[in-house]
Amino acid sequence: MGISSWSQTTLAALASRTNAQRRESLLSVIRLVIGAAAWVCVWLVPRSAFASNPFSQAVIVCYALYGLVALVFVQCYESTNPLFALSLHLADLFWPALILLLTARPDNPFFVLFIFPLVTAACRWGFRETIATMVTALALFLLETLLIVSPVGGGGFRGPESLNSLILQVLTLLAAGTLLSAMSGGESLPPQKSRALMPLLQKLNPEADFDGILSEFLRAVLKLMEADRIVLVIRELAGGRAFYGEAQRPGTLGSGFRMVELEPSECPRFFFPAPEGSWYIRAPSVDERYHISFLHGGGLSTGAGIFPEAFFSNESFQTLFAVSFKISDEWSGRAFLFDSQSNSALEADLRFLRGLARDVAPVIHCAYLLRRIRSRSRAVERARVAHDLHDGVLQSLIALEMEVEAVRRQAAREPIEPAALLACLRDRVQQEVLTLRELMQQLKLDEMAPGGLLPCLREMVDRFQRESGIPATFAPTCDSVLLTPRVSKEVAHIVHEALVNVRKHSGARQARVLLVREKAFWKLVVEDDGRGFDFKGRLAQAELDAFSVGPRVLQERVRSIQGELVIESKPGRGTRLEVRFPQEAYA
Repeated sequence: MGISSWSQTTLAALASRTNAQRRESLLSVIRLVIGAAAWVCVWLVPRSAFASNPFSQAVIVCYALYGLVALVFVQCYESTNPLFALSLHLADLFWPALILLLTARPDNPFFVLFIFPLVTAACRWGFRETIATMVTALALFLLETLLIVSPVGGGGFRGPESLNSLILQVLTLLAAGTLLSAMSGGESLPPQKSRALMPLLQKLNPEADFDGILSEFLRAVLKLMEADRIVLVIRELAGGRAFYGEAQRPGTLGSGFRMVELEPSECPRFFFPAPEGSWYIRAPSVDERYHISFLHGGGLSTGAGIFPEAFFSNESFQTLFAVSFKISDEWSGRAFLFDSQSNSALEADLRFLRGLARDVAPVIHCAYLLRRIRSRSRAVERARVAHDLHDGVLQSLIALEMEVEAVRRQAAREPIEPAALLACLRDRVQQEVLTLRELMQQLKLDEMAPGGLLPCLREMVDRFQRESGIPATFAPTCDSVLLTPRVSKEVAHIVHEALVNVRKHSGARQARVLLVREKAFWKLVVEDDGRGFDFKGRLAQAELDAFSVGPRVLQERVRSIQGELVIESKPGRGTRLEVRFPQEAYA
């Protein structure tokens, strides 16, 4: 899944009906609990206005039943459409108003029921809806209070305590509404666009080519926003390098994608002072000042702006969407969409672009970092192969060249036996052919398919037996090995290096490779009956390091998989290499 997982989950949650149903279910449970609590409170205070009024008690019971019916309806109904949510919201405002009216007290404790509609508005919608709900609740509450204290209602304030209580209730509703509306002012992507982006986000696989990821993403945004062209510019904050990419709507002339580095003199053309987040401008009809619309606080703001002539002199458009983004402390960037034909509301599009840049930019950045790491690892691998060629095959070929030259000079002075000379040269050439084949096999190990460790080791042992003439067996104790691709490749390299050492240095008559599962560990064993190392006994990793014995390449590869290497040597009788590493798939 990789790096795009978090962005996919975020947009999936915004567009999922299942999550909407869960939200409505939770709100219905809270509504039922509030109704039941109100009914219990009436019975706990027998002298209250509700306890002495059977009709008021019936209203409380109906409110609790309303919460139960809403919960059952949400659980059984297949989808939660906007009309259903709006109906519930209006009912949530109606019941507190009815209950407060029946109480006929200006300091009614049940005013807290008005806070629940504020919560539902913040959960279902956003800033504007929550503010509208707060204003409606305050209007109903104050209207009913005026009706109660008026001569028609036969009420009146019962001392300064009632007036103070009323003031506190109004302030409480204002504070709750303001806080909830501010909390609901976050990004909310339009559901249609969110659902349309899901296939795209599933394609944002960091394992794929970075240029392909970027091209696919930009084209999808073009299609989604119905724009003619999109320009992407990114700038390195530390080094100052900047890059320019452009994509046009598929099917148009010059719709190919390209990404080039910008000259320093061209950076001010794109990185000029502008509002944070996303903004929108329309080409002016008369004057030279562009009218800009941008998100500010919880709503849409407009104003006039002056932009650099270098940008607009090279761009011809009627409308322009732009969004700024920042990736950690390393990169900042902007995207410009020209002549969008989106039929959504302007504020919704601006919120969508701002949320999209926030969620997807880290995914694309991770793909870029992965490509850079891969490039560096390939450079390191090429350097290692060059080192092996220089210190191995090349040195052997130089030595062979020197021997041939020595034989030529000797043949010029005195006759020599050609058969013995040719046999010696043939053996040396065969050895170098084997060395080259082993090097090619080592390079192929990096292309091993996931889950292919056991077939790879089995083929490796069979090839070793055919090419070296040394009988060898491979004996795993399981049918499959679940390791990450990197760990599997390292284990294959360890076996390859060990068998190369057996062929070159041991003089063995037979060899064996074992792979055994031991509780939370794997144990890899490579043993032969050759001449062994210069020491006698069994040395662990720390002792091998202390005495500077054993193959260094093997030791480094074992450390890279958090394993332990043990070498048991019996001079003249053979060597046993044991590697123990965890079963967990270390990345």
